[in-house]
Amino acid sequence: LSCGGMTDAVADIAVSGDGLAVAAGGIEKTVRLWELPAVVAAPVATPLTAKVAFTSPAGISAVTVNGNGSRVAATGEDGIVRVVDVQTGLELERLVGHAMAGHAIDFAADGKTLLSGSEDKTARLWTVAAERVVPAHEGKINDLAEVAVADGMNLLTGGDDKAVKLWDATGEAVKTFAGSTGAVNR
Repeated sequence: LSCGGMTDAVADIAVSGDGLAVAAGGIEKTVRLWELPAVVAAPVATPLTAKVAFTSPAGISAVTVNGNGSRVAATGEDGIVRVVDVQTGLELERLVGHAMAGHAIDFAADGKTLLSGSEDKTARLWTVAAERVVPAHEGKINDLAEVAVADGMNLLTGGDDKAVKLWDATGEAVKTFAGSTGAVNR
């Protein structure tokens, strides 16, 4: 199975929670999303055609797809998080707040919260109308993950400062896991 359309290096790929969509973004400043067949019985000779593509003014370094594949989000060199509706290809939200390039992005399980990490040493939790800033690391944020807990959602971040940190939903540090001998990356 081949997904056609990318013309330059791909920086990141993401698969929707239902496994029926894949997004890719990279140097060419374009994010593309392909719908995947539910079952592939035999090799497909013709590459799939992207269902949606949007262009960013800056190179893309991270992409994510929400659980049902209805939204794709990306961030990159300009630090802006862009959320696009898959059906229309229109930008729904432009979330500005990072002061430097974005390197990590993920939809939370609720499909309404976005997590982003940046070279500016912050991780952000974004909702439709609000954001909370977590001054997470001494170096850039390289990766992040959502952690479901009984009373809500926590955030794990990893960065250049060789630490993994656990944050609660209010942005308070819960625990630091030290001991890495190098930067924490994907």
